[in-house]
Amino acid sequence: MMGGRAGDRAAVFPSGCRVAHILAAVEFGGAEKVSLTFFRNVDRQKVEVYPILLVRPWEEDGLLVKELQRAGYVFARVPVAKRPSREGRDFFRLLRCARRIYAELKDGCFDLVHTHGYFADIIGGMVARWLKIPVVSTCHGFISLDAKLSLYNTLDIMALRLMHQVITVSERIKSDLVERGLAGDRVEVVQNAVESAYGSSERSRRRADFRSSYGLGEDELVLGYVGRLSAEKGVLYLLEAVAQLGSSGHQVRLVVVGDGPQRKEVESFVQARDLAARVILAGFQEDVSALLPGLDIFVLPSLTEGTSMALLEAMAAGLPVIATAVGGTPRVITSGQNGILIEAQSADAIVDAVFQLAADPQLVERVGEAAMERVLSEFGVDSWLQAIEDVYAKVLVGARGSGQAPLESGGG
Repeated sequence: MMGGRAGDRAAVFPSGCRVAHILAAVEFGGAEKVSLTFFRNVDRQKVEVYPILLVRPWEEDGLLVKELQRAGYVFARVPVAKRPSREGRDFFRLLRCARRIYAELKDGCFDLVHTHGYFADIIGGMVARWLKIPVVSTCHGFISLDAKLSLYNTLDIMALRLMHQVITVSERIKSDLVERGLAGDRVEVVQNAVESAYGSSERSRRRADFRSSYGLGEDELVLGYVGRLSAEKGVLYLLEAVAQLGSSGHQVRLVVVGDGPQRKEVESFVQARDLAARVILAGFQEDVSALLPGLDIFVLPSLTEGTSMALLEAMAAGLPVIATAVGGTPRVITSGQNGILIEAQSADAIVDAVFQLAADPQLVERVGEAAMERVLSEFGVDSWLQAIEDVYAKVLVGARGSGQAPLESGGG
Protein backbone atom coordinates (compact mmCIF):
# COMPACT_ATOMS: atom_id res chain seq x y z
CA MET A 1 0.00 0.00 0.00
CA MET A 2 1.07 3.52 -0.59
CA GLY A 3 2.11 5.78 2.23
CA GLY A 4 2.37 9.54 2.40
CA ARG A 5 2.01 12.29 4.97
CA ALA A 6 -1.41 13.70 5.71
CA GLY A 7 -0.24 17.21 4.88
CA ASP A 8 0.99 16.12 1.48
CA ARG A 9 -2.28 14.36 0.74
CA ALA A 10 -4.32 17.43 1.68
CA ALA A 11 -2.29 19.53 -0.73
CA VAL A 12 -2.76 17.27 -3.72
CA PHE A 13 -6.11 15.68 -2.92
CA PRO A 14 -8.51 18.57 -2.21
CA SER A 15 -11.95 18.04 -0.73
CA GLY A 16 -14.61 17.75 -3.39
CA CYS A 17 -12.53 15.71 -5.82
CA ARG A 18 -15.09 14.23 -8.23
CA VAL A 19 -14.54 10.58 -9.16
CA ALA A 20 -16.65 8.43 -11.50
CA HIS A 21 -16.70 4.73 -10.63
CA ILE A 22 -17.60 2.53 -13.61
CA LEU A 23 -18.52 -1.07 -12.83
CA ALA A 24 -20.94 -3.84 -13.69
CA ALA A 25 -24.02 -4.32 -11.53
CA VAL A 26 -25.33 -7.47 -13.21
CA GLU A 27 -24.20 -9.81 -10.43
CA PHE A 28 -23.03 -9.36 -6.85
CA GLY A 29 -19.65 -10.99 -6.36
CA GLY A 30 -16.38 -10.05 -4.73
CA ALA A 31 -15.64 -7.05 -6.95
CA GLU A 32 -19.09 -5.58 -6.37
CA LYS A 33 -18.81 -6.21 -2.63
CA VAL A 34 -15.45 -4.39 -2.54
CA SER A 35 -16.97 -1.44 -4.39
CA LEU A 36 -19.95 -1.37 -2.05
CA THR A 37 -17.62 -1.28 0.95
CA PHE A 38 -15.95 1.76 -0.64
CA PHE A 39 -19.26 3.48 -1.37
CA ARG A 40 -20.49 2.90 2.19
CA ASN A 41 -17.38 4.15 3.95
CA VAL A 42 -15.72 6.81 1.79
CA ASP A 43 -15.82 10.37 3.06
CA ARG A 44 -18.26 11.77 0.51
CA GLN A 45 -17.41 15.36 1.36
CA LYS A 46 -13.78 14.70 0.55
CA VAL A 47 -14.40 12.43 -2.45
CA GLU A 48 -17.52 13.09 -4.48
CA VAL A 49 -18.30 9.66 -5.93
CA TYR A 50 -20.58 9.14 -8.92
CA PRO A 51 -21.22 5.46 -9.74
CA ILE A 52 -21.86 4.57 -13.39
CA LEU A 53 -23.40 1.11 -13.34
CA LEU A 54 -23.33 -1.23 -16.31
CA VAL A 55 -26.68 -3.01 -16.14
CA ARG A 56 -28.88 -5.49 -17.98
CA PRO A 57 -32.13 -3.53 -18.39
CA TRP A 58 -34.25 -6.67 -18.63
CA GLU A 59 -33.24 -7.74 -15.11
CA GLU A 60 -34.47 -6.44 -11.76
CA ASP A 61 -32.23 -4.17 -9.73
CA GLY A 62 -29.63 -6.13 -7.78
CA LEU A 63 -28.21 -5.61 -4.32
CA LEU A 64 -25.62 -3.04 -5.42
CA VAL A 65 -28.30 -0.77 -6.89
CA LYS A 66 -30.53 -1.16 -3.84
CA GLU A 67 -27.70 -0.36 -1.44
CA LEU A 68 -26.69 2.73 -3.40
CA GLN A 69 -30.28 3.92 -3.27
CA ARG A 70 -30.40 3.32 0.50
CA ALA A 71 -27.18 5.32 0.91
CA GLY A 72 -28.64 8.26 -1.02
CA TYR A 73 -26.28 8.06 -4.00
CA VAL A 74 -27.07 9.66 -7.33
CA PHE A 75 -25.87 7.26 -10.01
CA ALA A 76 -26.25 6.43 -13.68
CA ARG A 77 -27.40 3.22 -15.33
CA VAL A 78 -25.79 2.31 -18.66
CA PRO A 79 -27.36 -0.72 -20.42
CA VAL A 80 -24.79 -3.22 -21.67
CA ALA A 81 -27.28 -4.45 -24.31
CA LYS A 82 -30.92 -4.02 -25.36
CA ARG A 83 -31.87 -7.66 -24.85
CA PRO A 84 -30.47 -11.01 -23.66
CA SER A 85 -28.12 -12.73 -26.10
CA ARG A 86 -30.55 -15.66 -26.39
CA GLU A 87 -32.99 -13.30 -28.10
CA GLY A 88 -30.52 -12.25 -30.77
CA ARG A 89 -27.30 -10.35 -31.23
CA ASP A 90 -27.12 -6.66 -30.35
CA PHE A 91 -24.44 -5.58 -32.81
CA PHE A 92 -24.25 -1.94 -31.73
CA ARG A 93 -24.20 -2.48 -27.99
CA LEU A 94 -20.54 -1.53 -27.52
CA LEU A 95 -20.89 1.68 -29.51
CA ARG A 96 -24.12 2.59 -27.73
CA CYS A 97 -22.55 1.87 -24.32
CA ALA A 98 -19.48 3.98 -25.18
CA ARG A 99 -21.69 6.89 -26.25
CA ARG A 100 -23.67 6.76 -22.98
CA ILE A 101 -20.50 6.68 -20.88
CA TYR A 102 -19.04 9.49 -22.98
CA ALA A 103 -22.09 11.64 -22.25
CA GLU A 104 -21.92 10.90 -18.52
CA LEU A 105 -18.21 11.68 -18.24
CA LYS A 106 -18.31 14.75 -20.49
CA ASP A 107 -21.17 16.35 -18.57
CA GLY A 108 -19.90 15.43 -15.11
CA CYS A 109 -16.67 17.46 -14.94
CA PHE A 110 -14.78 14.58 -13.32
CA ASP A 111 -11.27 14.81 -11.92
CA LEU A 112 -10.74 11.05 -12.11
CA VAL A 113 -12.32 7.85 -13.43
CA HIS A 114 -12.04 4.54 -11.55
CA THR A 115 -12.97 1.38 -13.47
CA HIS A 116 -13.62 -2.17 -12.26
CA GLY A 117 -13.73 -5.23 -14.55
CA TYR A 118 -12.87 -5.87 -18.17
CA PHE A 119 -15.93 -4.21 -19.74
CA ALA A 120 -15.51 -1.05 -17.65
CA ASP A 121 -11.74 -1.07 -18.29
CA ILE A 122 -12.08 -1.43 -22.05
CA ILE A 123 -15.02 0.89 -22.74
CA GLY A 124 -14.81 3.25 -19.77
CA GLY A 125 -11.04 3.56 -19.95
CA MET A 126 -11.13 4.30 -23.67
CA VAL A 127 -13.79 7.01 -23.26
CA ALA A 128 -11.93 8.61 -20.34
CA ARG A 129 -8.76 8.83 -22.44
CA TRP A 130 -10.69 10.53 -25.24
CA LEU A 131 -11.81 13.12 -22.69
CA LYS A 132 -8.30 13.34 -21.18
CA ILE A 133 -9.54 12.33 -17.73
CA PRO A 134 -7.00 10.41 -15.60
CA VAL A 135 -7.97 6.76 -15.12
CA VAL A 136 -7.40 4.28 -12.30
CA SER A 137 -8.49 0.64 -12.54
CA THR A 138 -8.83 -2.00 -9.86
CA CYS A 139 -7.93 -5.45 -11.19
CA HIS A 140 -9.70 -8.06 -9.06
CA GLY A 141 -8.23 -11.01 -10.97
CA PHE A 142 -8.70 -12.94 -14.18
CA ILE A 143 -10.83 -15.95 -15.07
CA SER A 144 -9.65 -17.93 -18.13
CA LEU A 145 -11.88 -20.96 -18.42
CA ASP A 146 -12.80 -20.69 -22.11
CA ALA A 147 -11.75 -18.96 -25.33
CA LYS A 148 -14.24 -16.10 -24.89
CA LEU A 149 -13.00 -15.21 -21.41
CA SER A 150 -9.39 -15.52 -22.55
CA LEU A 151 -10.10 -12.99 -25.32
CA TYR A 152 -11.70 -10.60 -22.83
CA ASN A 153 -8.67 -10.98 -20.56
CA THR A 154 -6.33 -10.15 -23.43
CA LEU A 155 -8.33 -7.04 -24.31
CA ASP A 156 -8.42 -6.08 -20.64
CA ILE A 157 -4.63 -6.30 -20.39
CA MET A 158 -4.35 -3.97 -23.38
CA ALA A 159 -6.71 -1.53 -21.66
CA LEU A 160 -4.85 -1.72 -18.36
CA ARG A 161 -1.62 -0.76 -20.10
CA LEU A 162 -3.21 2.60 -20.89
CA MET A 163 -4.27 3.40 -17.33
CA HIS A 164 -2.51 5.99 -15.21
CA GLN A 165 -2.47 3.51 -12.32
CA VAL A 166 -3.72 -0.01 -11.67
CA ILE A 167 -4.71 -1.27 -8.23
CA THR A 168 -4.51 -5.02 -7.62
CA VAL A 169 -5.89 -6.90 -4.64
CA SER A 170 -2.88 -9.22 -4.29
CA GLU A 171 0.84 -9.44 -5.06
CA ARG A 172 0.14 -12.44 -7.28
CA ILE A 173 -2.14 -10.42 -9.56
CA LYS A 174 0.46 -7.65 -9.71
CA SER A 175 3.12 -10.18 -10.73
CA ASP A 176 0.82 -11.53 -13.44
CA LEU A 177 0.23 -8.04 -14.80
CA VAL A 178 3.92 -7.17 -14.82
CA GLU A 179 4.67 -10.43 -16.66
CA ARG A 180 2.06 -9.40 -19.24
CA GLY A 181 3.72 -6.08 -19.93
CA LEU A 182 2.56 -3.54 -17.36
CA ALA A 183 5.21 -1.37 -15.74
CA GLY A 184 5.68 -2.32 -12.10
CA ASP A 185 5.60 1.29 -10.87
CA ARG A 186 2.13 1.68 -12.38
CA VAL A 187 0.68 -1.24 -10.38
CA GLU A 188 -0.13 -0.77 -6.69
CA VAL A 189 -1.24 -3.56 -4.34
CA VAL A 190 -4.15 -2.60 -2.08
CA GLN A 191 -5.56 -5.68 -0.43
CA ASN A 192 -9.30 -5.83 0.18
CA ALA A 193 -10.79 -4.73 3.48
CA VAL A 194 -13.63 -6.01 5.58
CA GLU A 195 -16.04 -4.04 7.72
CA SER A 196 -16.02 -4.58 11.49
CA ALA A 197 -17.46 -7.78 12.96
CA TYR A 198 -20.07 -7.97 15.72
CA GLY A 199 -19.81 -8.83 19.41
CA SER A 200 -20.13 -12.24 21.04
CA SER A 201 -23.75 -11.78 22.14
CA GLU A 202 -24.83 -10.77 18.65
CA ARG A 203 -22.87 -13.67 17.22
CA SER A 204 -24.67 -16.13 19.53
CA ARG A 205 -28.07 -14.76 18.57
CA ARG A 206 -27.34 -14.95 14.86
CA ARG A 207 -25.99 -18.47 15.22
CA ALA A 208 -29.16 -19.64 16.94
CA ASP A 209 -31.39 -17.93 14.39
CA PHE A 210 -29.54 -19.38 11.42
CA ARG A 211 -29.38 -22.93 12.79
CA SER A 212 -33.06 -22.85 13.64
CA SER A 213 -34.12 -21.50 10.24
CA TYR A 214 -32.27 -24.28 8.38
CA GLY A 215 -32.95 -27.09 10.85
CA LEU A 216 -29.31 -27.52 11.83
CA GLY A 217 -28.59 -29.27 15.10
CA GLU A 218 -25.84 -28.18 17.47
CA ASP A 219 -24.39 -31.68 17.27
CA GLU A 220 -23.85 -31.34 13.52
CA LEU A 221 -20.61 -30.05 12.03
CA VAL A 222 -21.68 -27.37 9.58
CA LEU A 223 -19.35 -26.36 6.76
CA GLY A 224 -20.04 -23.26 4.71
CA TYR A 225 -19.15 -21.77 1.35
CA VAL A 226 -20.04 -18.26 0.22
CA GLY A 227 -19.41 -17.11 -3.32
CA ARG A 228 -20.15 -17.41 -6.98
CA LEU A 229 -21.11 -20.83 -8.33
CA SER A 230 -18.67 -21.14 -11.20
CA ALA A 231 -15.95 -23.57 -12.15
CA GLU A 232 -13.02 -21.47 -10.93
CA LYS A 233 -14.44 -21.51 -7.39
CA GLY A 234 -13.97 -25.26 -7.02
CA VAL A 235 -17.36 -25.95 -5.41
CA LEU A 236 -17.63 -29.45 -6.90
CA TYR A 237 -14.48 -30.47 -5.00
CA LEU A 238 -16.15 -29.31 -1.80
CA LEU A 239 -19.28 -31.30 -2.60
CA GLU A 240 -17.18 -34.39 -3.27
CA ALA A 241 -15.49 -33.88 0.10
CA VAL A 242 -18.89 -33.75 1.80
CA ALA A 243 -19.84 -37.00 0.09
CA GLN A 244 -16.67 -38.63 1.40
CA LEU A 245 -17.24 -37.27 4.91
CA GLY A 246 -20.79 -38.62 4.90
CA SER A 247 -19.58 -42.06 3.84
CA SER A 248 -17.22 -42.06 6.82
CA GLY A 249 -20.16 -41.65 9.20
CA HIS A 250 -19.56 -38.03 10.24
CA GLN A 251 -22.58 -35.77 10.93
CA VAL A 252 -21.53 -33.12 8.45
CA ARG A 253 -23.77 -30.59 6.71
CA LEU A 254 -22.79 -28.05 4.06
CA VAL A 255 -24.43 -24.68 3.42
CA VAL A 256 -23.68 -23.22 -0.02
CA VAL A 257 -24.50 -19.53 -0.33
CA GLY A 258 -24.41 -17.97 -3.76
CA ASP A 259 -25.54 -18.34 -7.34
CA GLY A 260 -23.96 -18.42 -10.75
CA PRO A 261 -23.56 -20.26 -14.05
CA GLN A 262 -22.65 -23.56 -12.38
CA ARG A 263 -25.80 -23.76 -10.27
CA LYS A 264 -27.51 -26.45 -12.39
CA GLU A 265 -24.34 -28.52 -12.40
CA VAL A 266 -24.12 -28.20 -8.62
CA GLU A 267 -27.76 -29.24 -8.25
CA SER A 268 -27.19 -32.23 -10.54
CA PHE A 269 -24.13 -33.27 -8.53
CA VAL A 270 -26.07 -33.09 -5.27
CA GLN A 271 -28.84 -35.22 -6.74
CA ALA A 272 -26.51 -37.75 -8.39
CA ARG A 273 -24.51 -38.28 -5.19
CA ASP A 274 -27.62 -38.37 -2.98
CA LEU A 275 -26.47 -35.35 -0.97
CA ALA A 276 -29.80 -33.54 -0.63
CA ALA A 277 -29.99 -34.31 3.09
CA ARG A 278 -26.45 -33.02 3.65
CA VAL A 279 -26.24 -29.99 1.39
CA ILE A 280 -28.31 -26.81 1.68
CA LEU A 281 -28.24 -24.64 -1.42
CA ALA A 282 -29.20 -21.33 0.13
CA GLY A 283 -28.87 -19.29 -3.06
CA PHE A 284 -27.91 -15.62 -3.07
CA GLN A 285 -28.19 -13.90 0.32
CA GLU A 286 -28.06 -10.13 0.77
CA ASP A 287 -26.84 -10.29 4.39
CA VAL A 288 -24.06 -12.87 4.54
CA SER A 289 -23.02 -11.65 7.99
CA ALA A 290 -26.30 -12.97 9.38
CA LEU A 291 -25.45 -16.56 8.50
CA LEU A 292 -21.69 -16.80 9.09
CA PRO A 293 -22.04 -17.32 12.87
CA GLY A 294 -24.19 -20.37 12.18
CA LEU A 295 -21.27 -22.16 10.54
CA ASP A 296 -18.55 -24.17 12.26
CA ILE A 297 -15.95 -24.13 9.45
CA PHE A 298 -15.68 -21.95 6.36
CA VAL A 299 -14.24 -23.56 3.22
CA LEU A 300 -12.86 -21.65 0.23
CA PRO A 301 -11.98 -24.27 -2.45
CA SER A 302 -11.09 -21.79 -5.22
CA LEU A 303 -8.84 -22.70 -8.12
CA THR A 304 -7.92 -19.03 -8.57
CA GLU A 305 -8.46 -16.07 -6.26
CA GLY A 306 -7.41 -12.49 -5.57
CA THR A 307 -8.07 -11.51 -1.98
CA SER A 308 -11.46 -13.07 -1.28
CA MET A 309 -13.99 -10.85 0.47
CA ALA A 310 -15.87 -13.96 1.62
CA LEU A 311 -12.66 -15.23 3.20
CA LEU A 312 -12.06 -11.96 5.06
CA GLU A 313 -15.65 -11.81 6.27
CA ALA A 314 -15.51 -15.39 7.55
CA MET A 315 -12.27 -14.70 9.40
CA ALA A 316 -13.69 -11.48 10.85
CA ALA A 317 -16.58 -13.58 12.18
CA GLY A 318 -14.08 -15.78 14.05
CA LEU A 319 -14.55 -18.86 11.88
CA PRO A 320 -11.75 -21.36 11.32
CA VAL A 321 -11.07 -21.38 7.59
CA ILE A 322 -9.92 -24.09 5.19
CA ALA A 323 -8.73 -22.47 1.95
CA THR A 324 -6.76 -23.42 -1.12
CA ALA A 325 -3.29 -21.88 -1.35
CA VAL A 326 -3.98 -19.84 -4.49
CA GLY A 327 -3.75 -16.16 -5.41
CA GLY A 328 -3.64 -13.77 -2.48
CA THR A 329 -4.93 -16.28 0.08
CA PRO A 330 -1.49 -17.36 1.41
CA ARG A 331 -0.80 -13.71 2.26
CA VAL A 332 -3.85 -13.72 4.50
CA ILE A 333 -3.60 -17.18 6.06
CA THR A 334 -0.62 -18.67 7.82
CA SER A 335 -1.48 -22.35 7.81
CA GLY A 336 -1.97 -23.82 11.25
CA GLN A 337 -2.09 -20.41 12.91
CA ASN A 338 -5.10 -18.50 11.59
CA GLY A 339 -6.45 -21.05 9.11
CA ILE A 340 -5.50 -24.14 7.16
CA LEU A 341 -4.11 -23.97 3.62
CA ILE A 342 -4.61 -26.91 1.28
CA GLU A 343 -3.81 -27.75 -2.32
CA ALA A 344 -6.39 -26.83 -4.97
CA GLN A 345 -8.53 -29.32 -6.92
CA SER A 346 -8.45 -31.91 -4.16
CA ALA A 347 -11.49 -33.21 -2.29
CA ASP A 348 -9.16 -35.40 -0.22
CA ALA A 349 -7.28 -32.33 1.03
CA ILE A 350 -10.56 -30.77 2.18
CA VAL A 351 -11.52 -33.99 3.97
CA ASP A 352 -8.16 -34.20 5.75
CA ALA A 353 -8.40 -30.57 6.91
CA VAL A 354 -11.94 -31.09 8.22
CA PHE A 355 -10.77 -34.17 10.14
CA GLN A 356 -7.89 -32.13 11.59
CA LEU A 357 -10.21 -29.44 12.92
CA ALA A 358 -13.00 -31.79 14.03
CA ALA A 359 -10.54 -33.78 16.13
CA ASP A 360 -9.18 -30.75 18.02
CA PRO A 361 -11.69 -28.25 19.50
CA GLN A 362 -8.83 -26.22 20.98
CA LEU A 363 -7.32 -25.83 17.51
CA VAL A 364 -10.69 -24.64 16.20
CA GLU A 365 -10.94 -21.99 18.91
CA ARG A 366 -7.33 -20.90 18.56
CA VAL A 367 -7.46 -20.64 14.77
CA GLY A 368 -10.77 -18.78 14.81
CA GLU A 369 -9.55 -16.19 17.31
CA ALA A 370 -6.30 -15.68 15.40
CA ALA A 371 -8.24 -15.27 12.16
CA MET A 372 -10.40 -12.54 13.68
CA GLU A 373 -7.40 -10.73 15.12
CA ARG A 374 -5.53 -10.84 11.81
CA VAL A 375 -8.38 -9.44 9.77
CA LEU A 376 -9.39 -6.69 12.17
CA SER A 377 -5.78 -5.55 12.64
CA GLU A 378 -4.55 -5.72 9.03
CA PHE A 379 -7.60 -5.46 6.79
CA GLY A 380 -9.46 -2.56 8.34
CA VAL A 381 -11.53 -0.19 6.22
CA ASP A 382 -9.82 3.05 7.30
CA SER A 383 -6.32 2.10 6.15
CA TRP A 384 -7.75 0.57 2.97
CA LEU A 385 -9.60 3.77 2.08
CA GLN A 386 -6.48 5.79 2.78
CA ALA A 387 -4.44 3.59 0.44
CA ILE A 388 -6.97 4.14 -2.37
CA GLU A 389 -6.95 7.89 -1.74
CA ASP A 390 -3.16 7.82 -1.90
CA VAL A 391 -3.36 6.23 -5.35
CA TYR A 392 -5.85 8.90 -6.43
CA ALA A 393 -3.52 11.62 -5.14
CA LYS A 394 -0.53 10.17 -6.99
CA VAL A 395 -2.46 10.02 -10.26
CA LEU A 396 -3.89 13.53 -9.92
CA VAL A 397 -0.47 15.03 -9.20
CA GLY A 398 1.08 13.18 -12.14
CA ALA A 399 -1.69 14.16 -14.53
CA ARG A 400 -1.59 17.81 -13.51
CA GLY A 401 2.16 17.88 -13.81
CA SER A 402 2.26 16.40 -17.30
CA GLY A 403 -1.00 17.71 -18.72
CA GLN A 404 -1.13 14.57 -20.82
CA ALA A 405 -3.23 11.44 -21.12
CA PRO A 406 -1.53 8.21 -19.98
CA LEU A 407 0.99 6.60 -22.25
CA GLU A 408 1.18 2.90 -22.94
CA SER A 409 3.41 1.28 -20.35
CA GLY A 410 6.43 -0.74 -21.18
CA GLY A 411 7.64 -3.96 -19.65
CA GLY A 412 8.09 -4.22 -15.93
